[in-house]
Amino acid sequence: MGFIKVSVCVLVLALVYDSNMGFIKVSVCVLVSALVCGCLQRLFTKPLPVVVDGYVHPAFQPVLEKFSGKEPGAAFAVYRNGQPLVDVWGGIADVKAARPWRRDTMAQGWSTTKGIATIVVAVMVDRGWLDYKRPVHEYWPEFKQNGKKNVTVEMLLSHQAGLPVLDTPISVLEIREARDRVENILASQTPVWPPGTQFGYHGITFGPYVDTLVRKADPKGRRMEQIFREEIGDPLDIDVYMNLPRNEYHRAARLYTDPIWMIILKTLLAPRYFRVFAGLVTNPGSLFARSLKVVKEMKNIGNLGVFNDPDLREITMSSISGTMTARGVAKLYSIMAEGIKGRSIDLLSSDVTSLFTSPLVQGKESVVGSDNWAMNRGFLYHNNSEGNLVFGHPGHGGQMGRGDPKASLGFGYVTNHLSIYGRGDDPRYVGLEEIVYECLKDYDKSEK
Repeated sequence: MGFIKVSVCVLVLALVYDSNMGFIKVSVCVLVSALVCGCLQRLFTKPLPVVVDGYVHPAFQPVLEKFSGKEPGAAFAVYRNGQPLVDVWGGIADVKAARPWRRDTMAQGWSTTKGIATIVVAVMVDRGWLDYKRPVHEYWPEFKQNGKKNVTVEMLLSHQAGLPVLDTPISVLEIREARDRVENILASQTPVWPPGTQFGYHGITFGPYVDTLVRKADPKGRRMEQIFREEIGDPLDIDVYMNLPRNEYHRAARLYTDPIWMIILKTLLAPRYFRVFAGLVTNPGSLFARSLKVVKEMKNIGNLGVFNDPDLREITMSSISGTMTARGVAKLYSIMAEGIKGRSIDLLSSDVTSLFTSPLVQGKESVVGSDNWAMNRGFLYHNNSEGNLVFGHPGHGGQMGRGDPKASLGFGYVTNHLSIYGRGDDPRYVGLEEIVYECLKDYDKSEK
């Protein structure tokens, strides 16, 4: 397998730099051989039966037909006004144990967690415990050193603070076992651009910074996971956790990630991701490459299965650690969608929800180097296939949490079989969402 990895890396470099077609042909032959071996292995491996279950409103039956038999392990839900239109699950939660995906199975949401953390902060603002316009150092005095005095809560949430990297990497375990050291590292970090002058995705650092901020701002000194559970999760019956409590570990789907050589092969069919990965290989000192090395456990994107460790999963890092059902995500976003639409909700006042009706910053972001990003105090925005401005946050591997205020919909999609996609563009999710909107037209007619 090491030979395959080396050959794939050689191919990437060849495609980026080399014009010698003979060299490329040799690499392609090696890759084709690897693919044939992989296909033969799968051919002689008996697949586990895929069981699909759940509920769909009769008008959304085509969604179930699209979902059935095509998911190795996932759940998909759509809510409107806090009520389900679609709530389906299927596949395998743990292949080695032959454990099927069940109604209460949860999966790690990765960056979908950022959207949930955004809602926690919004609740704190609504309670008067935080103010988007106030400097972070008013809640966390040590933060103001090394050029961060003018960073506001709003700037930190909207990825404008210039803090996507850490000069001193941390580990997930240190967040629990060496909290003071981690906070000192965060507070002493110098921004890589003048705060507020541009924005760039704080893919990993978003969690440690926001988690520390909310704990210091909370009148009771509660941690992020406790605030979510007491202020949102329990009152609204939202089946989401900001971490994975040890007593809930039995519900978690086991994570499955492709080996690095397979990830590279798949990026060849997705130009956006090939460019990103090629950039990581050819420019390991780039801002994006450095932003992925913030946490020691995440240095190898082909080994994210390390997060099957219950010790790691129990620790909250709100950039990646959320563990959730699709049902919980969809229900929460349907509630938020109602509020942003201008309707009264139990979660937030109209003064706060009105702040999320449109992006705060947009254009080309400075870390990944991608165009057409739009952000607002933690949410990502874009226009969907129906032309509706939707908000929420995607997650690595295909996860999604999204709200559509115009259609009053909340979407949730979680999977334990991680793909290369991370911008809400995973074909598994996109195909389901498109069918939902097709069905919605008939549903709305029938409800009139």
